[in-house]
Amino acid sequence: PMMDGYDVCRHLRAQRWATGLMVIALTGWGSAQDRRRAQDAGIDHHLVKPVDPAAIRQVLASHACMAGLMLADDTGDLINAAVGFRRG
Repeated sequence: PMMDGYDVCRHLRAQRWATGLMVIALTGWGSAQDRRRAQDAGIDHHLVKPVDPAAIRQVLASHACMAGLMLADDTGDLINAAVGFRRG
């Protein structure tokens, strides 16, 4: 790829239209150095695989709350589908 996730985030942060945009890294890399690189690039949340869908929902809910929004009732189902979470 021409850009990695850190580069993409830095590019987004430089755009006026992206002000207030929340960026979440969902990655297999979870060392302190990896988390520091994500923070330095402007990534808001660094989640390490395998991620619990509830953790994603919590991050989204906290951002929505700060923005004065509410999550849709089916958000949990969408998150579960996105991360391949299966019940039972």
